Amino acid sequence: VESYEFKYLSLKDQVAIASEAAIFITVCGGGAVTGMFLPAGASVILFYHERGGVRGGRHGRNEPTNTPAMLDWDLFNSITHLSVHWLPKTKMNEIEEQMAFISLIRYELKLIESRAR
Repeated sequence: VESYEFKYLSLKDQVAIASEAAIFITVCGGGAVTGMFLPAGASVILFYHERGGVRGGRHGRNEPTNTPAMLDWDLFNSITHLSVHWLPKTKMNEIEEQMAFISLIRYELKLIESRAR
C-alpha cells in the first residue's frame, strides 16, 4: 500500500505511479483524472460529495443543487478497462460504511490476484 499527495508530484510522476497501480482511491474532480492512466484490470474508487452538486447560474456563478457531485461520472463509467466504484464521502464516518469499504478493497484484491494466475 502506497499513499501519495499528487499535488506535490509532477504530471510525469503521477502518470508513472498510476500506470502501475492496482487500486486507485481518490475524490472525484481534478485529482481523479490521473486514474485515466491506470492499467487494464485496475480498480478506481471515487468518493463523491453527496450534496456538492452545482449548476451554472446567472452571471457565471454556480448555484448549489444539493444533489451528489459526481464529477467525472461519464468519463469513468465509459472507461471499460477499469473496475469503477462510487462511494459517498460523508458516509465514511459510519462504521458500517467503513467495513463495506474494506470489503470492497478485499474483493478487488482477490479479483486482481485471480487474474494474475
